[in-house]
Amino acid sequence: HFGFGACLLAAVQSTFALSNSEENVPVRPRSFSACLLVKDDNHLLDEWIAYHYHTLPLRHLVVAVDPDSITTPEDLLKKWEKFTELETMLWTDRDYRSAEDLTETVIKKHKALAQNDTVLLLKEHRVRQRNFYGHCINHFKKTGQAWVTLIDTDEFVAPNESYIFSSKPQEQKLSHFISENHEYFDKTPCFPMARTLFGPRVDATEGNDYYFPAYFRTLEYFYHDAYGEKSENGYLKVMVDVRKFTFKDLDLENIISGPHRPLEKCVMPDYYHSPGKDSHSVLRVHHYLGSKEEYFRRNDARRDIAIYDRKADSSSRFGPNIVLKSWLDGFIRDIGSETASVLLNFDSSVSQEL
Repeated sequence: HFGFGACLLAAVQSTFALSNSEENVPVRPRSFSACLLVKDDNHLLDEWIAYHYHTLPLRHLVVAVDPDSITTPEDLLKKWEKFTELETMLWTDRDYRSAEDLTETVIKKHKALAQNDTVLLLKEHRVRQRNFYGHCINHFKKTGQAWVTLIDTDEFVAPNESYIFSSKPQEQKLSHFISENHEYFDKTPCFPMARTLFGPRVDATEGNDYYFPAYFRTLEYFYHDAYGEKSENGYLKVMVDVRKFTFKDLDLENIISGPHRPLEKCVMPDYYHSPGKDSHSVLRVHHYLGSKEEYFRRNDARRDIAIYDRKADSSSRFGPNIVLKSWLDGFIRDIGSETASVLLNFDSSVSQEL
């Protein structure tokens, strides 16, 4: 059972606005979809998929591999399709960009790299990101899906710890939350989620009892930046309900504008422009900076030590926030310890008493 007070309902009502041109569409999602860009992220994907498979629940996933990526998640995605109900599609740039566009991008990237022009590199990344999100959202519209998340592999959709999702956090499902409070979600085609940056600070008293070949960020890092404008949290992310848009609304040439406001008809809350109000965000996106080694593991000209140190200091000031600590218990209960050990490559014996 989901218990919510008047403060939560008021927050939801005040946070979201519906364009006059939109219709109220009943929202009863049994599952969620996601559009995900990856670049040598295989070491992060199992955690990301498992967490969202359990908590949303995620059942439809389109993954686009960066053309500069050395690795591919093809085998990993096949594993999840074999052992779960997750449906996946693996795209390359050729699946959603024209040959002419790809040629032009290659030329611009070579020029930017030769001149160490990080501004142009970021601009080209945004172009690719915008194209992918546009085609991916249209794909889920055509296949009759509902809510689609637009986040990255180091980001996790989470409840605002100021509100109570369930008396048993490991059993919480966002789909249940929406169904229980559908009258508020019916009013918005886009659901904004403020971000919280979690830093590399580790507390030995926290953590988990599982034995992983590699750490899970959601179970390793519990300290974070402040809510509000004096932070490194960055702009919000969104989920969109594709049922509330026509195909004309989703026109690729004019509508898709970026990951923080992907559709022009998304009416953003006050804290889009005034981050100091972002504590009102009912849902948040936990964004994990990771260790210094992890941060520089990806070959990205836009990353440097000064940026990392600034973000690491700022994002280790508050906490611990352990709102996500129980998700793995729930995942193992739902899917079974043997299947979980295959999917996540850990020692299932530690979960026998769960």
